[in-house]
Amino acid sequence: MDLKQYKKVGAVIAMESEAEPILKAIPLKKIAEKPFVIYNEKNLYVIVSGVGTLSAAMAASYLISVVGCDALVNFGVCGYTGKEAWHGILFSVEKAFKRDVDCTLLGYEKYAYPHESAFLTLPRDKQLPACDLYTSDEFIGKESDVPKGVLVDMEGYSVAYAANRYNVPCYLYKSVCDSTDENVDRANYDSKLDGAIVGMEEYINKMFIDYLA
Repeated sequence: MDLKQYKKVGAVIAMESEAEPILKAIPLKKIAEKPFVIYNEKNLYVIVSGVGTLSAAMAASYLISVVGCDALVNFGVCGYTGKEAWHGILFSVEKAFKRDVDCTLLGYEKYAYPHESAFLTLPRDKQLPACDLYTSDEFIGKESDVPKGVLVDMEGYSVAYAANRYNVPCYLYKSVCDSTDENVDRANYDSKLDGAIVGMEEYINKMFIDYLA
């Protein structure tokens, strides 16, 4: 993905551990602690939002409305619904759903807010495999009713939704950490977190280094 078409790029990352590879590879300077931790080099701004849909939406809005970013990137680890072994594979998200939205009793499609689409269509990075993403604040196991063969996380849709409101392009990159069919507690997630972060490190670092060059 070539980001050079954008004047100012903002990256939303939930956790410091996910940001660490970038901070080691690129000489970013911490320029803020509140309301978010923000790192900057030239026209790249990396914000550590904290985990969850609300924090992600706030961080995305802040990068656009306060910092002035004209494109957003959100990347991080995610789950995969099913038993297939995609651990460490980096995906470009094509469609993002808010999976805990259910207004079907009011006559709306599942996952759709009233008078809105059930999903957001995002610009895809064609260098990577594509997959749909379902976002909510619930860490799920195999009993969930989320469709099989999709990604699940706690931030992606919220970042994309905020960007869509401001008519700003948004790219979502997700590296598979855990299979939801194997989740009974946090052990499966914790044991594979480092590998999932490594799975996106090289690609994301190169994308941002090329942008700053």
